[in-house]
Amino acid sequence: MAGNISMVYTLDSMLGIEEKKILQGFISMIFCDYQLAQESLLSSSKPELGLDLRCDTKEWSIALNLAENMAPERVPLIRRRCAEDQEKQGQFAQALKNYQASVIDESKLSTSQKEKYKQHNILCQAGIARTSIRTDNITRGYEIGQDLNDKELIGEIATSCEEAKAYEEAADLYERAEDFEKAASLYIATKNFKKAESLIDKLSSAKVLASLAKMKETEGKFKEAENAFLRAKDWENVLRLNLTKLNDYDKAVRIFKEKAPTQACANILADYCEGKGMKGDTIKFMVLAGKQNDAFAKAQVYQEMETYANSLEEMTEKEALKIAQYFEGVNKFKQAATYYEKAGKFTNSLDCFIQSGDENLDAAIECVARSQNDTLFFKMLDYLEGDDHNDPKDPKYAFKLYLTFGKIEEASKIAIAMVKSEMEEGKYKEAHKIVINMLTEILDRKAKISYDLIQKTIVIHSYTLVDFPT
Repeated sequence: MAGNISMVYTLDSMLGIEEKKILQGFISMIFCDYQLAQESLLSSSKPELGLDLRCDTKEWSIALNLAENMAPERVPLIRRRCAEDQEKQGQFAQALKNYQASVIDESKLSTSQKEKYKQHNILCQAGIARTSIRTDNITRGYEIGQDLNDKELIGEIATSCEEAKAYEEAADLYERAEDFEKAASLYIATKNFKKAESLIDKLSSAKVLASLAKMKETEGKFKEAENAFLRAKDWENVLRLNLTKLNDYDKAVRIFKEKAPTQACANILADYCEGKGMKGDTIKFMVLAGKQNDAFAKAQVYQEMETYANSLEEMTEKEALKIAQYFEGVNKFKQAATYYEKAGKFTNSLDCFIQSGDENLDAAIECVARSQNDTLFFKMLDYLEGDDHNDPKDPKYAFKLYLTFGKIEEASKIAIAMVKSEMEEGKYKEAHKIVINMLTEILDRKAKISYDLIQKTIVIHSYTLVDFPT
């Protein structure tokens, strides 16, 4: 017996049994000698244990014979259990007979007995309904189902109807059982759309709601179809309806942003925009749909490269270089310069800034400053000072270039020279403005102001106190 834990527990439960016949019956059960067990228990002080034994071993004929002799009140209950076992084994005709024979005539019962056997009779009626359906009497089973109030039992009868392909009856019973998903599915299958629609507020299954939505769309009721798709969270169909049937592009975009920013939905919007000639939005949604190469090609054709660039969540240097080369190719040098810098190509960026015109000199200087490249610094300085091909630029740009590279002494010299030039021409007001602006720029960069520039500031300020010619 070592290792047989269940046997230990079984024997342990018998320790309190004193009557020899009962103990003999239980031991015989352990060794599967049910005949001896029955004889022992029936001859004990508790003969009903012999009846329980035959019920537990599902030997219904023996159990019924014993019950008729020793406990007739248990016959209907045992017969019902027999019917349930036969139903599980697919013996529907025999089960039906036993269910019918198990029903207790309540007119012959007292009030207390009626309450005692109430659930038994309900289970019998449900069994009669199920087995009637299985034996092709669908009407009888359906009618019994309509009279019951137990949702679980009604649901079982509905399942029997469905398996018997009695879909209309099954749908009605599923609804009574409050299994609205199955009811709606069968109403749709039987084209009882009105009944299916009446359940829409009680549904949560996306599959069923989507089926209802498609049904409403077929009927041309696009707003109702949209509501069903919304409840089903079928965002692709929500977008499709708004774009193709309800003509509400703005709502489609809003739903995309708030509810379903997926590549599939973005692709739907991209296709729609392309069909409508909405070039910028086509590119934007192509990017969101993961079609970056296609979007870049469209951006070239549509001349919407800035839109493409702004649509990228993250821009790699490789991507920035492609964009820069495009802009340079169409002579948009300022934009080309911006993206060359994003690509880490500062030399190309400076060249494009210079080609874009003097109005972008400040941007060119900032680009050189960010590069912290001495070669580019001197290239920029040479351009600002002029050469055979270019005239010298306003000294304020050289001042800024020196300043951005931290060359404060050189910047101060240029500032002093500019102020001196204005003063020599008697333009004290202009000189004062220049020196104040340059001092501000130096201070903004937290640099040290030279002694000479301070002195020049004092002088020019004293002039302004005496006279400020215009």
